[in-house]
Amino acid sequence: MTEMDRVSPYMLWRSPFFEVAWAPGSPFLRTPIRPEGPIPGWVDRDAGPWSTWAPLAPAEPLPRQGWKIHVSALPRDAAAVVGAAARICREQGVAHKMLRTRELVLASQLKYADPVQSGKVFTCYPAAGRLEALALRLADELPCLPHPPVQGEPHLAGSPVSLRHGAFQAEWLLDTAGTPRPGVRVDGAVVEDRRGIGQHSAPGLPAALMARVEATSPEDEHLEISQVRLLHRSNAGGVYSAQWHGRRVVLKEARDHCGLDLEEQPAGIRLRHEWKALRRLAGTGVAPEPLDHLRVGSSEFLVMGLVPGASLATVLKTRHPSAVPNADRTGYLEWLDGVSGRLDELVATMNRMGIVHGDLHPGNLMDGPDGLVAIDFESCTIDGAGPSAGLHHPQFSRARDAPDDHADESARRRIMAVLEVPALISADQSGPVQTEMLRVGSQELRGDGAPLPTSTRTEPLRVEELVEGIKAFADPSRPERLFPGDPVQFQRPGAGLGLLHGSAGVLLSLHLLGETVDQPLLDILCEQIRALQVLPRGMADGAEGMAWALLRMGRPDEAEQLLERCIARGLPDADCPWWANGTAGIAAVLDKAGAALERADFTRMAGQQRRLTCEALENGLPGRAGLLHGWAGVGLALLPLRSDGPSVGQAATALRLERGRLSMDGRVLTAVSGSRRMPYLGHGGLAAALLARMLPPGSFGDDDAVLSLIAAAGASCRSPHVLEAGLIRGRAGLLMALRALAPGDRVSAEHARRLRWGCTRVTDGSGAPRTVVLGRAGARAGLDLASGSAGVALALAPDPWAVVSDALALA
Repeated sequence: MTEMDRVSPYMLWRSPFFEVAWAPGSPFLRTPIRPEGPIPGWVDRDAGPWSTWAPLAPAEPLPRQGWKIHVSALPRDAAAVVGAAARICREQGVAHKMLRTRELVLASQLKYADPVQSGKVFTCYPAAGRLEALALRLADELPCLPHPPVQGEPHLAGSPVSLRHGAFQAEWLLDTAGTPRPGVRVDGAVVEDRRGIGQHSAPGLPAALMARVEATSPEDEHLEISQVRLLHRSNAGGVYSAQWHGRRVVLKEARDHCGLDLEEQPAGIRLRHEWKALRRLAGTGVAPEPLDHLRVGSSEFLVMGLVPGASLATVLKTRHPSAVPNADRTGYLEWLDGVSGRLDELVATMNRMGIVHGDLHPGNLMDGPDGLVAIDFESCTIDGAGPSAGLHHPQFSRARDAPDDHADESARRRIMAVLEVPALISADQSGPVQTEMLRVGSQELRGDGAPLPTSTRTEPLRVEELVEGIKAFADPSRPERLFPGDPVQFQRPGAGLGLLHGSAGVLLSLHLLGETVDQPLLDILCEQIRALQVLPRGMADGAEGMAWALLRMGRPDEAEQLLERCIARGLPDADCPWWANGTAGIAAVLDKAGAALERADFTRMAGQQRRLTCEALENGLPGRAGLLHGWAGVGLALLPLRSDGPSVGQAATALRLERGRLSMDGRVLTAVSGSRRMPYLGHGGLAAALLARMLPPGSFGDDDAVLSLIAAAGASCRSPHVLEAGLIRGRAGLLMALRALAPGDRVSAEHARRLRWGCTRVTDGSGAPRTVVLGRAGARAGLDLASGSAGVALALAPDPWAVVSDALALA
């Protein structure tokens, strides 16, 4: 799954920020299917996409857990099915919930929606004694219309009803990363309440229900394939490579009634349309060879010849001089010139055959020994007609519209520009910015490779602009966050209030920049933190990071109470030593809080967490190089600790472990992650260089190696082409590190100018345009510390490492 696929569920409507479909003002709240107005004897509450209903005077208390009954429906049928199911549950006095609108049903069933949640439009919570009768009544009385299956659940034959054992009342546990997960009790212990296939062990169903459960894998229905490898998964199904009748093929799956587009068209319609397009293009060499169209069980499969070679996206990551140290610049330029002609020919051939692909982007173009081949034709038109809406790559196509005759030519120009200047894809899309970036990037690519030889005409980004934008878009009405930011805010419980991606980090950044923090906003943050049902763990998105922010912003009582809750909840063990979510970051906060609050017990607990961190150091646990989950982050957290004596030796040991996970290519320091080389702060070599700079001379044992590492990191920081602007994995992190490692370097001023490329202008509630930073993948704006305006503002401060290390409890 690509980065764009991951964030697309938070880009369903035209908000300038990442948003959930049920946010205030969303067009996905247009057509209610929940009952209008109050119902006597029942209490209702809207939470997220759901409307929950419970009897005011239940005949018996709601059980803690049991067998839930799920009802499935397509968006067009949801109102009727939900209305009938709700009526039956009210007659039986059983608590239930439903998706609030038809559009939210659609959002839950889109191609890139979560497959585990997809299909469910209605859930009820019967006591064990009512399960059998209620489930059978729903199965018999609800219309059995076409509906998406709920993955991994027993399904009652001839009905839209399925069953899952799980918690009725919220039960939580922390996973090994410190993230809260829904829990359920099994044999007295709380285990993760897994959805879908592979869920926890559950008590057996009543015999009458088991007799009704539909067989899911008939023995006579199977694909004659072997050596299967999953290439991609979405709510529509999987894409696989496999051996089929003696040859290597690709199989694309379309599950019945699943993977909808914005016009509610299911994946099967698009798959059959793609089969038709491939047959028309057969023999042209511009598309995969169509081999067969099969139905197996509740899925259709398109069988295509395997296209050899690498996608243009892979070539970009592995060969572009801005992405790979010591890349063959001349070879890349020769390849680029050749691709231009091949892409022209491919588009002309498709269009001549009456096909407009409609979703051309570097990931959908394969460059192999037989030339350039386009894949993934589900968004195409054939003679001007096509079934797909809203499934195009938004940075290469008009995502909301069916492709017109000019779509491929427009995408071709965009692709060639991005192959030349990759940062175009995640920058401000306004014409002047794109033109300037293309001018500068083209000169640098075709120049001699010197760092930043071309001066931009852009004004340097200013802290004051970003601060104004942050303050303008504070939203106290949102219970999960005060400031818009990264999609992590919606993916991890509590992250919207946390340090790296949430409100605590934004307010702390304002405080460290010398701004007056709005006390009512801080009051609201404290209330929201107190309301958390379970505390996430760690510095990055957890309660310890929130406590640190509160302590630094002059709220010692609230910070102290929160740390007491953290200790009562339990702290991590030596298997999780990292700064982001483990013992090192927590030790740093407890150590500083112990001194500031005069709490000896906090200091003792900091020492315990430090000792666990040192145990992990001795064992050399594997990690990802960088601040977040690498040994450099551990060393930075250990170095200033007051508890249990000096930490220089442990920090030097952490640096040795980190150095073994880094690559120095042509004096440039990177961390290798798959096919990518990461030069950033969160994942990359910058944290190691900052740690090396802070160690006293001689403590590492090889001062020349330390100086080489710092010099290589400095060279990394001079890279002109960076995809994102943010602090943790973008240009702001490079700028901050460069100003710390090489004060006065002329490249710093150029970075400050180019940071403006990663910003956009958004109109606030008063009608004034504000400057905000484009966050993850440049897809939407954000204000958070990790990827948005707050982190970039810190990087532009007079002494950026001082304020960043303070914000992260590393000072």
